[in-house]
Amino acid sequence: MSVTSLTGKKVRIGIKNGLTLVGFCEKYDCGVGEFRGRLERIFTQKEVFRQVWGEIQANEKKPRRTSAPMEAQIVTAVETSPEPALEEPQEKHSLSLDELKVLEASYSGEAIEFEIRYKNLFQERLACRDAYKRIRDELEELKRQFQSKGCEAEKVIRRDEKIVTEMNELSEQYRVKRAALETVRREIEEKSKITVCVFANREIALLDDTAEITLDDTGHDELFEKLREQEIAEEFRPRDVRLVARILKIRANLNVPVEVLFDDEEIKLAYEAFVKID
Repeated sequence: MSVTSLTGKKVRIGIKNGLTLVGFCEKYDCGVGEFRGRLERIFTQKEVFRQVWGEIQANEKKPRRTSAPMEAQIVTAVETSPEPALEEPQEKHSLSLDELKVLEASYSGEAIEFEIRYKNLFQERLACRDAYKRIRDELEELKRQFQSKGCEAEKVIRRDEKIVTEMNELSEQYRVKRAALETVRREIEEKSKITVCVFANREIALLDDTAEITLDDTGHDELFEKLREQEIAEEFRPRDVRLVARILKIRANLNVPVEVLFDDEEIKLAYEAFVKID
């Protein structure tokens, strides 16, 4: 029977029939806390509740009879337990009053012992039920946390997938922009390139004679001395080596891309030889 079916009328009848706190809890299959909470909802006035609660506790102190509901439950439990059932005395002859009193005291002591053991077991059962409810609540909380963490994990995974997609898109955009940048740089270099012509008479001039650019060969003397120290300088005429020094210095002083054109093959070979070393 569920504790939710308990009413004020049933409480009054139970108290009248001698039901104790344990008896009520056993009858309505609930813990002490659940039973007390139900009583507080039934008897909302504090004075009435205290009176009813006191009457239930008072039943604990009343002497028990073998016909009382609690003792009936105890006898039932004893009959279904591994304990050997009490056997009714076989009256082979009529017992005297003193003998009956002794037998009553013996049975009463055993019944009280059974009741105490039953109450202890019932309290242990209530503790087990409370422990089970606590563990069940903890499991529910763990389940809720697991579900919450699962949702968080799904959000992280979706964000990670989105980041990967964005990274791929940015990588492709970078590749396209980088290619366009290289193209623009090549065009800038091509358009800013200066073409220098070196003639056989060792004259150096701009291909575009309208450009306002000065061909500065400052420092070529020092460079010429360094080039002469190279082993390869022995393969060329000194005047060609000096001309190469002038060309190299003009290029360095212009600090822009320079294209050099030759109309003398020997001067070109000397220039290319020293450029490879440089």
